[in-house]
Amino acid sequence: MMSNRAQACYEKFKDNAALAARIEEKLPDDKAWSCVVRFYAAVHLVNTYLIDKSQVRYDPASAEHTERKKAMDRCPELRDAPKRYRQLKDVSESVRYDAGFKYTEEHHKDVRANLAKIIAIVEPKIKKARTCRARRPKCWLALLKIVGKSVPVQVFASTQYINVS
Repeated sequence: MMSNRAQACYEKFKDNAALAARIEEKLPDDKAWSCVVRFYAAVHLVNTYLIDKSQVRYDPASAEHTERKKAMDRCPELRDAPKRYRQLKDVSESVRYDAGFKYTEEHHKDVRANLAKIIAIVEPKIKKARTCRARRPKCWLALLKIVGKSVPVQVFASTQYINVS
C-alpha cells in the first residue's frame, strides 16, 4: 500500500502528464511549456518512488533538486533514470530561464523519450512495491525466552507458535 504522501505525488504525476499532452494538443505553438510540465511530472513520479523507499531518507516537502538527486543516486535500480531526469531538468530550465533558447522538434522528441524512459523504469517499481506491501503479513516484535535470555524476534501473523522451554 502506498503512503498518502506518495499517493498524492503519484496523482500529481498523472495530472502533469495529462496536462503536458493537452498543452501539446491545444497549444502547438507553445510546445516548449509541455517540456516544463513533463519535467514536473518526472519530479512527482520520482518523489512517489523515493518517499516510500525504506533505504532512502527523503522528504519532498523540504528537499531541493540536489537532495532528490542524492536520493536517486542511492537507488542503483533506477538505472539511467537519474541521467534522463537531469536532461529533462536542463531543457526545462532553458525553456524557463534562457530568453534566447529555441525549443526545437529535436528537443521535443528527446523530452518525450526521456519522460517515457523514466516512466518505464520507475512506475513498475512503484507498482511492485505497492503489491509487495499489500501482501506483506503483519508482523510485530516479540520477546522469546531462550536459555534464560530475552531475545527480540520478528513474528509474522501466519507463523505457527512453538513452545520453547
